[in-house]
Amino acid sequence: MQVLKHSTGLRVSVCFADSGCHQASYSTAKSATKYAQGEYTKFSVAVTEGEKQYAEDAVKYDTERTQLLNEKPALQELLTLVKTLGSASASAESKSILSTIKAKAQDLVAPSTAPSFAKSVHQLKTKLTEDSGMTGVVELVTKMITSIDTRVAEIDSAKAAQLAALNENKEKLKQWEEKMVDVAEAEDNAKNDMNTEDLQRQSLGGTALVLKQSYENFCGTFEEDVAKFQKEVDTIGAIAEKIELSISTCT
Repeated sequence: MQVLKHSTGLRVSVCFADSGCHQASYSTAKSATKYAQGEYTKFSVAVTEGEKQYAEDAVKYDTERTQLLNEKPALQELLTLVKTLGSASASAESKSILSTIKAKAQDLVAPSTAPSFAKSVHQLKTKLTEDSGMTGVVELVTKMITSIDTRVAEIDSAKAAQLAALNENKEKLKQWEEKMVDVAEAEDNAKNDMNTEDLQRQSLGGTALVLKQSYENFCGTFEEDVAKFQKEVDTIGAIAEKIELSISTCT
């Protein structure tokens, strides 16, 4: 509230409804816009980097997965040959099967990204080269087949988790993009309200100034006007007394 005072004690008041309210609302709206912009930028960067990382990792994952699955049929065939070796009817047949087993083992290729599997491949090749017997070969080959299945499942799980995180960030980015529009509109509305409030304040302030000036002008001449009026009254009173005196003299 703005109060205009005069020395006589008369008070002329001009009240601005919700003074400062719209300015506070505009400040809050600006803060909300800044926060939304920050969140949008954060998720925009996360999506951009996430897409790049997912693309790079997908190449490595898919390559490793393909290489492992390409070796699985050969290992399954090796396992079948090793199991049938003991039931071979003739020594010549056994030697043929053993020769096939060793040849297939030498053809196995381990992905560079699967060191554990590569170690098992090396172990199998060494075992078949140094030992003509099949002791422990069934267990080793079975373990290698199982490790392929386990690693493929890990790769699929890792890709799925990475894709889920990327999609989640994309969804949040979309949400903040929508919120950006909402808070920007709210900021514009708050700014318009604040500007309207300022115009009203200026208008009311101008009116108050006019009233104050008019009041001061009135008060400035009031006492002088009263003095003049009183003097005129006194003059008229004196004239009236003289007239009455003249009349009483005549009678």
